[in-house]
Order: sequence, then C-alpha cells, then structure tokens
Amino acid sequence: MSVINVVEKCLPFGSPEERQIIINELFGTTDENEPLQVCF
Repeated sequence: MSVINVVEKCLPFGSPEERQIIINELFGTTDENEPLQVCF
C-alpha cells in the first residue's frame, strides 16, 4: 500500500483532530512535509 493510499484511508476514518494534523502536514510549509507535498 502506498503512502497516498494510507493518507486517503486515514482522512475519512480519522478523528477531526487527526484529519487536521494530516491536512496541516500536507499543506504546511516545512522541509519535513515536502515529500508529502510532492506526492500530492
């Protein structure tokens, strides 16, 4: 299972707090989340 599939599965089943963390990681501007931004 790829990273994209895992993230797609986490969004509908995660709590509101978990979804917000994922969204912040995807759309944030740190060097740590750059690989995630490249995937999407």
